[in-house]
Formats: sequence, C-alpha cells, structure tokens
Amino acid sequence: MGDETKFQPDSRILKIEYRNYDLIARFWKDEYRGRIWKNNEKIADYAGNDLDSIVENLKKIVDKKILEKARQQGDKPYSESEFTAAFKAIYPKIKDGQKAMLSAHSHAPFVTLSLEKLRLAGDYSTLELVLEGYKAVSIHLMDELASMEERTEEKVLGFILNMVPELNCYNKNTKFSLKDSVASSYKKVLTVFQN
Repeated sequence: MGDETKFQPDSRILKIEYRNYDLIARFWKDEYRGRIWKNNEKIADYAGNDLDSIVENLKKIVDKKILEKARQQGDKPYSESEFTAAFKAIYPKIKDGQKAMLSAHSHAPFVTLSLEKLRLAGDYSTLELVLEGYKAVSIHLMDELASMEERTEEKVLGFILNMVPELNCYNKNTKFSLKDSVASSYKKVLTVFQN
C-alpha cells in the first residue's frame, strides 16, 4: 500500500484592513478565495493557490484602485466636500479617543489646542499617543482621498494640521491648529453620526 496523503487545506480565515479596504481570504467551496470589501460593498473577488498570495494580490488590486483615483485627482487640492466624504467613509474606523480629539479640536477657538488639551480630550496617557492618534486618522484620510503624499511623520501630520512644529521638541503646551477644511468637514460628519 502506498502512502496516501490527504489534502489538508489551510483553514485560516485572514481578515485584514488595508488602506481602508477590508480583505478576506479563506478556503471555501474547494478553493482558495479572496474578496475585497469597502464600506460593506463588494469590490473584487480573487482566487488563487494559497491564502498568503491571495492577500498579496488583493493588496495589489487596492493599490491599483488608489493609484487610479490619485491620477484622477492630480495636483488639485482636496475640497471640503471631498474631506467630508472621506470622513464619512472612515468614521467607523476612527477610535473613540481620536474622535474625541477631533471633536474638541474642531470646536476650539481658531481650531487650535495644546497637546495637553488634546491628550485630555482623547483620554490618552501620553503626548506621544496624541500624535500617534492623529497620525492614524491622517493616514486613513490620505488613503481614502488617494493621497500620494510622502508618508513621513511631518507630512502625515501636516495633512490635517497647519504648520506642524518640530516633532522632536514639543511639550504639553505646544499648540496644534487643525486645518479649517478638516475641522469643518469633521463637524459636518459629526452631525450625521450623532443623530
């Protein structure tokens, strides 16, 4: 009798958030399959030989979609309505502390607050977590708007903030000013999600 090896499919179910898209890959109906979702809408399906390569191909599909959207945008600055649409799309992905900071910041006089006030608004334990929270929000927005802006810390924070101070010499009194278009867009989105 020969040694018969029975096929054992990879039983993992991979669920990954990638650039505001949800990627899922699994073995289903006798084959490896993947799917891309965005805001509960199916974007694309993909079949392949293993889960890891499917995920890599799904990422390439997302990257291609974002690149095409970026080409359409060109060098035009983003409008307030584009920021509003982007905030609506990413709102479920923003964490509570980030939402609290954005709310406090967008309602502050001259949309300017110190790092300490932002820390308290977001209920963060350190000033570094405030910056990490804003970087996460900014990256979500950049991906949603298909920004091809470089992803350095200064550029990421500068996407939503005016004149980012030197990041290696900030303190609790350092003031950050939210861009007017970001603040007014977030206020509009708040009225939608809080009602």
